[in-house]
Amino acid sequence: MTRAAESFGCAVTFQEPAPNDFFAIVRRDGVGRKSQSVTRDPEHGGACVRFLVPPEGELVALGGIEEARASEGVVDARVYRRPGWVFGPFLRGSDRAGFTLATGSSRDDALANAGRAADLIRFETENAAVLQQT
Repeated sequence: MTRAAESFGCAVTFQEPAPNDFFAIVRRDGVGRKSQSVTRDPEHGGACVRFLVPPEGELVALGGIEEARASEGVVDARVYRRPGWVFGPFLRGSDRAGFTLATGSSRDDALANAGRAADLIRFETENAAVLQQT
């Protein structure tokens, strides 16, 4: 099975450009580390992180990560797993497969940029039926 991962995320808006440490904070939170929150008034621009939830099964190939990183507004995009990893059902944050992090001129623009990048990342898995039987 080859398809883009499902994704979910959050977005924030800023009265001034996003602070440099904002992206470091989002990256730490994305891998489960606790960090401080950043708040700004919603008038200047936005930022969004979209977390990737892959299809179940053994990961045999992945693609699109470089295209995602080159997408408009994308600050970073990463995949946490390599071929051979077996994805089970999505139950908790550690089951995520990666993320896209993007900015935009508004919250909605940032959401769209992160979403388009997430749609470019493809996970090819197989043997999902075997996982369901165990």
